Amino acid sequence: MTFINPDYFIGVHGPAEPDNAARWPSEYFSMMDAAGVNSVKVLTPGTSPAVISQLRQGGRFVLARVFYQFREAEPPENVARKLIYELRPAYNAGVRWFEFLNEPNVHSDASPEGMWLMWQNGARFVQFARVVLQQLRVAFPQARWGFPGLSPGGDIPGLRYDSNRFFNEALSAGLQTVFNFICMHVYWTGGTQGEISDAAANVAAVCRSFSYRPVAVTEFSNPSVNYTKAEKGNQYAMFYALCRRMPPNFLGAYSFLLGSSSGAFPFETWTPELAATAGRWKDYFYSL
Repeated sequence: MTFINPDYFIGVHGPAEPDNAARWPSEYFSMMDAAGVNSVKVLTPGTSPAVISQLRQGGRFVLARVFYQFREAEPPENVARKLIYELRPAYNAGVRWFEFLNEPNVHSDASPEGMWLMWQNGARFVQFARVVLQQLRVAFPQARWGFPGLSPGGDIPGLRYDSNRFFNEALSAGLQTVFNFICMHVYWTGGTQGEISDAAANVAAVCRSFSYRPVAVTEFSNPSVNYTKAEKGNQYAMFYALCRRMPPNFLGAYSFLLGSSSGAFPFETWTPELAATAGRWKDYFYSL
């Protein structure tokens, strides 16, 4: 596969809510400009074709995360039929790279991502995805589908299935034969350069292990309450800069989160102060 950007993307995750707004607030674009963002992850369905076109016309690559909530068990064929209808506007607007669902090792009333309801482990998830993507590939022949970022960490009863176990089970079930690229979610709660370097090193290790597939960090952040937004922006600048050391199959890194109309994720939502300091990644580019 030819990689679409050997220099990788400096990305940000778009708004948390799938609101289909006709336009995004001008502040979003000002912050992206300040941070040097050249790629945006959006939710689909949930992001209007007009916004997607505006982003692409501004020279930004758009990666879409398939937004689907599992409130009840349903056959994969039903999911595929719904998604063929719901993803069509984004595909017609030019989106070709899709992260297939979100954190499939999680399920709760607040985060209905499918674990235990739709699949019992990573292998069963791959089996589910194989059926759905077989139909989506017919409907969207130019699309590329990414194994979704997992919620990183161990078992939390009633919420999360251990991410390492889930991933290894998915591998044993042929993950690499079902998905075109691999997505990761990366978080830290401290602020040392060593911790951020370790996070980047873990991503690089995955890139080397899957050199035949592009790898993207589709969410990264520091959700801690102990740092200001400007301090977090500086940490993000370091992480963006450290991504230069990634193998050539690294696609990009997407900071969570550009905005939230509901006020969700208050310790992760971008502000102008965060964006300004995140834009210092160019200053760090050759010094880290």
